[in-house]
Amino acid sequence: MQYWTPAFKKLDLNILRKFRTVGVILPLTELNINPDGTVEARGVVNIMEPALNPQYREEVVIARPDGTIERRIEMVSSEKARAYAVGGLRAWPALWLGHPPYVEEAKGRYKYWVINGRYNEIWQTGYADPNSEVLIRRWPYAFIQINPADASREGLQNGDVVVVYNDHGSVPAIVWISEVVKEGHTFLIMAHPYSVGANAVTTPSVEPVAQNPDYKLTKANLVKAGTLQPELKAILTFRDIKLA
Repeated sequence: MQYWTPAFKKLDLNILRKFRTVGVILPLTELNINPDGTVEARGVVNIMEPALNPQYREEVVIARPDGTIERRIEMVSSEKARAYAVGGLRAWPALWLGHPPYVEEAKGRYKYWVINGRYNEIWQTGYADPNSEVLIRRWPYAFIQINPADASREGLQNGDVVVVYNDHGSVPAIVWISEVVKEGHTFLIMAHPYSVGANAVTTPSVEPVAQNPDYKLTKANLVKAGTLQPELKAILTFRDIKLA
């Protein structure tokens, strides 16, 4: 699927500014600008979904003239996305070779999969975020999302400080209990201006075909090291993310 869809061609810097740090997801399927100045962008969450499934997740981001931004997920017929694919969107066969040996070994030693990734409100490594008081107060430290069942077993609450560790390194993070991650899985942002994030514990291996780092094949344990001070907890929110 091409990123330069007809909707993408209408995108410019002035429109992107309206979405601020929320941004839009590519490839875009629609970009609608209403007479009142409201801008609605729709994009494919995962380009493999319309190839494999009858429906796919489409992210909808609406920027209104008053500065408010609405973001939600809708299920859409895959035929919509397939229309943008050159020659038709089809899944290609791939040979599953299994986990590398050291990942198999780590699965027996460590409890949790550590998903390394970006978080939309922290730009890349967050290198510019300390220049914005609003951003750095909202995300003062790296955070880790943990499933409620795992948090209960570990005796953790929102705002606790844990150390995530394995043979490759360790990193402190703030606990955010969320059903976004499955039991046995965690999400740890890749980096933070005041912390190295998941990059400190990520496996050094690369995927053999594309030679991309195996960001999603990291296993680690975590241990509670403390908790945030009450006055800091008071200005943060740990509300769970709900995808409609």
